[in-house]
Amino acid sequence: MAEVQKSPTSSSEMQSRFIEFVLMHAQNILFLLGRIPTPDGGQPQVNLELARIFIDQLEMIQSKTQGNLTSQESEVLQNALANVRLVFVETAKGSPAPSQPSPPSSSSVSETKIASPESSKKDDEDGDEENKKRFTKKYG
Repeated sequence: MAEVQKSPTSSSEMQSRFIEFVLMHAQNILFLLGRIPTPDGGQPQVNLELARIFIDQLEMIQSKTQGNLTSQESEVLQNALANVRLVFVETAKGSPAPSQPSPPSSSSVSETKIASPESSKKDDEDGDEENKKRFTKKYG
């Protein structure tokens, strides 16, 4: 019979496992929302009902682990939930999926674009200012 490993796991290993779990769950949600291509290169299928179930599961994990997570684990879980909720709403409203989606990384679950001053000037030159969202943050 196979021997079961009984040595205690380190807290950093458990933290890595938890983060991997959250990111894998978020990746499954993005796949169900059609934001990650199928392995065979076919057209992604959208399943809003199943994606909602997976989002509910992440929300349950957040609720049940509240106060027991490290700051990094908590931040990854919060960011993952915020991003998949946003993608869910966009998909439910009928927004088109991006042409080149990327799988989630440990720092962010969905693609985020931060406008630089150079790109803002270029956007202004394009003349399509009404459709551009601008976010600014002031410090101090």
